[in-house]
Amino acid sequence: MEIKESSKQRFGLYLLDYNMPLKNGMEVLKSAKLLHLLNGSEMPRVVFLSAYITTDLKRKAKKHGAKDFIQKPIREEILRKICKEEKLIK
Repeated sequence: MEIKESSKQRFGLYLLDYNMPLKNGMEVLKSAKLLHLLNGSEMPRVVFLSAYITTDLKRKAKKHGAKDFIQKPIREEILRKICKEEKLIK
């Protein structure tokens, strides 16, 4: 999904993998942050996924609004907990 398409949609949570084919998660986060700023909408919770979570990745991601980091492989109970906290599931 391109960022411009998402401008018409509302998200309750961003799950971003750092390593993605066209853009890395940090680039997507920066674009999403700008989009929400321009639209005057609240930035949803951002969760970064990565097989290798480094101190540098955490620092950069937090600077741009990431709140959580999940190391892959993802455990279902962790993802469910986050979704419940955001009231996306019961």
